[in-house]
Amino acid sequence: MTDKRWPNAHDAVNQFYRDDLRPVLDLWDYFHIQSGGSGRRRGPRNTQWLSTLVVAYAALEAGLENIVLAAHGHRNSETGQDTLSRGQREYLVENPLSAPSATKIERILFAHFGIELGILPDVAQFTATVKPKSYKGDGRGSRQPSPSNWADLKGLLQAVSYIRNAFAHGDTLRPQAFPNTGKGSVWVRSKNGETWTVQQPHALTGIRTIIGVYNAVTHALEEATSFFGNGKTPLQSPDDLISYNDP
Repeated sequence: MTDKRWPNAHDAVNQFYRDDLRPVLDLWDYFHIQSGGSGRRRGPRNTQWLSTLVVAYAALEAGLENIVLAAHGHRNSETGQDTLSRGQREYLVENPLSAPSATKIERILFAHFGIELGILPDVAQFTATVKPKSYKGDGRGSRQPSPSNWADLKGLLQAVSYIRNAFAHGDTLRPQAFPNTGKGSVWVRSKNGETWTVQQPHALTGIRTIIGVYNAVTHALEEATSFFGNGKTPLQSPDDLISYNDP
């Protein structure tokens, strides 16, 4: 087994924004249309925005693995341990962060670095788009501030996680099982009231939630390890990374 060097924090962040998020932003650009209504191209109504959130969730998993490894690498480099084996990667991040729920994120941050997330930094906050009804009101959603603390942000992440799990298991619209959190923000009841769906405003909030979670974790790791050194923190606002223009 060939050892590799630990990832650098700056490189890990750049990879998340440039590579891990690229398929998500491409899907957003493809499905997003500059028109009124909930913003849907012709095609399967119940899979377009759902699939976008599934890809966003996968991007978060990849991004968190690399940034947590970068934090370990920064700490270990101070003791002369500058190589990373495949077994270490699996043990440290791949297994603990597989399908990264809020609980898994909290557990790894506290167990590995003594971090407890609380008030969110500005770079982890964003503009949410809320649409509480699937067939009435502003089809493009109303803008609201995102949560300013982890306790509330993780509720949105839990909704994205539920959507990912339902989609991955081919059970996306179970009438007897609605997500417990994120109603109107990440999902909405369908017109018949018996199923749930994801429309364009909810997909936007879900994607920005993913970026906000990544930024919150990375910011906390920087405060704990100073792995960015004296350089400028390279984190980017969720609103800047994915825009939503009025028609």
